[in-house]
Amino acid sequence: MGIVDEVIKEPTGGAHRDHHQMAARVRMYLVRTLRTLCARPLDKLLADRYEKFRRMGVYLEEPPADGVRDTAGG
Repeated sequence: MGIVDEVIKEPTGGAHRDHHQMAARVRMYLVRTLRTLCARPLDKLLADRYEKFRRMGVYLEEPPADGVRDTAGG
């Protein structure tokens, strides 16, 4: 759906078992990503981010066959 940019892999046993390793992985991801983003022209970066957020949550919904919507939430 384009919502998640990347998944950061947890250390063996989970992030709660090795806080320092997980923090290092998050730091490496942030540094790498910020370098990439800072290298892009600002107008292109802003346009791409705008488009990404405009696409989030967009879906098509078929109306019920009888044309009546259920307003009770069910």
